[in-house]
Formats: sequence, structure tokens, C-alpha cells
Amino acid sequence: MPIFTKDKFSNLAERKATSRGKNLYTVLNEAKLELKTSSKIKVFLSHSHKDKNLIKEVISFFKGVNVSIYVDWMDDGMPEKTSGETALKKIKSKIITNDKFLLLGTLL
Repeated sequence: MPIFTKDKFSNLAERKATSRGKNLYTVLNEAKLELKTSSKIKVFLSHSHKDKNLIKEVISFFKGVNVSIYVDWMDDGMPEKTSGETALKKIKSKIITNDKFLLLGTLL
């Protein structure tokens, strides 16, 4: 499972292949081409609300490779204030209806 630092993630799109072998940049470009020809993958993104600024970069990155990202606070159907039961039912439903579950974790 690859782990990206914030700096690596932010600069990933700007990196160029520097060796004959496949590096991460090359692999991601190949995946991007493959994903554009396949059906759109839907991903539920779990994260700390403290990382809200980084989430915009994450969403942009995944949209660039034809991946749809679900973020709860961007969902107009999600109540602003929820009870534990409401949140559990709605969020659990969203997790189930997406193809993948992605956890974005950052260090303090």
C-alpha cells in the first residue's frame, strides 16, 4: 500500500520520469489512461476535517484520473448537524454504495 507525504502528493503531477524503468509518475499516467477508458470508479474518502485544505488537492488529483470522490461535508443531502444515528445510517449507506474506501491520514 503506497503512502504519500503531503509534499509528494502535491508535487506528483509536476514530476517527470527520470529513469528508464517505471517510476510512480509513469505508473500513474498509465493508470490514468486505463481509467479513462473504463467505467468511473467511486471512492468514499474518510479524513479528518482538520485536513480540509488538502482534500481539495486530493479531489482534483482523483478527478484527473477519472475517479469520483465522495466527501461527506460536500454532500448537500447530509444534514449540517446530525445525530449519531442519522450520520451512521447516511454515511454507512454512502460507504456501501461506493466502490472503494480511502482513508487519508496525516501526521500532526
